[in-house]
Order: sequence, then C-alpha cells, then structure tokens
Amino acid sequence: MIVREGQKPVSAQKPISALIRELLDDAGEIVREEVRLAKAETSEKVSELGRSLVPIGVGAVVGLAALILMVSALDRGLTALLAQALPLEVAVWLAPLLLAIVVGAVAWSFINKGKSALRRLSLVPEKTKQTLQEDKEWIRSRLS
Repeated sequence: MIVREGQKPVSAQKPISALIRELLDDAGEIVREEVRLAKAETSEKVSELGRSLVPIGVGAVVGLAALILMVSALDRGLTALLAQALPLEVAVWLAPLLLAIVVGAVAWSFINKGKSALRRLSLVPEKTKQTLQEDKEWIRSRLS
C-alpha cells in the first residue's frame, strides 16, 4: 500500500459515499445560511425604503393641501391683475391656465428628483449575492 506524506492509508480514508454525503450536508447548510442572510438583508433594504417613503408621503399630503389653498389665492389675484389689462372673460380662464403650467412644471421637477433618489436605492442583497458566488466557488473546489 502506497501512502503519501500527509495522507492516511487508503483503508483509513472515508468512502466516497460518505464524502459526498458530507459535501451535500455542507452545501445544504450553506444554502440555509444564504437564505437567512438574504432574508435579513432584504428586510433591511425594505425597511430603509419604507423609512425613505414615509416622509415623502406625509409631505405630499400636507403640501397638497397647502398647494390647493395657495393656488386658489393666486388664481384670484392673477385673475384680478389680468382683468385690468384684458377683458374679464379672458382673465378668468387665462389665470388658471398659467398657474396650472407653473404648478405642473414644479410637480414634474419634484417627481424627477424622487425618481432619481429611488434609482440610487438598490434592493439587491449585495452581500448575499457575493457570498453565493463564494459558495459556488467553494463547492466547485470541493468537487474537483
């Protein structure tokens, strides 16, 4: 029987079926750990997303109420101002039209700002993705 330095004799080595079973057990444990990590990381990301969206929602509701009051006041004031230079029949539709254009442009800029912030927020569980790649390499090395 040939025994290389650092190796046990062939008769003392584990059978292949035991090695495969051990590898499968290790791989199963790795998968369970990865699932736990993915759950934790995803939960953290969703929580972060929720914390980011709550102030936006509250601000939007309060801001909408203020905006309605402000636009109503601006409409009346602009109508009165335009009525001095134009016929009243024109001023009553031109003032709300001008205000709608301005308010629409402001709303568009805020929506774009919010979309940009959401694009930067990644929901991909990066740690899990990285450890899955490492696990894949580890399993490959054990099978070689």
